[in-house]
Amino acid sequence: MGEVYSQNPKLAGAVKFVIPPMETGCDFSTNASMVFAKASGKKPPELAQELAKEMEKIEYIDSVKVAGAYINLVFSGKLWEKFLCDIIAEGNHFGDGEKKEKVLLEFVSAN
Repeated sequence: MGEVYSQNPKLAGAVKFVIPPMETGCDFSTNASMVFAKASGKKPPELAQELAKEMEKIEYIDSVKVAGAYINLVFSGKLWEKFLCDIIAEGNHFGDGEKKEKVLLEFVSAN
């Protein structure tokens, strides 16, 4: 998969991670298999199964379920615990990020 990605870096921008409907019981869902299927020469459901097996090895993922070509992820309590600890540690600066450059944003309305 890494080879397909390195040859097609623009495809990565098309990969989406979304919060699925509650009834799925998952934290996030991704379309990664649909995005990389053509470049890998595999059908999306087949690629989804392969990606799911690799994702199951990630420390912060509790479970991975494939639904057609979508990959549904459930994160472990460790991930949420780390996330909350980071929020507490950063206090009022949580989410500030790094200052890179100034941006001028204007809102123009024809009305």
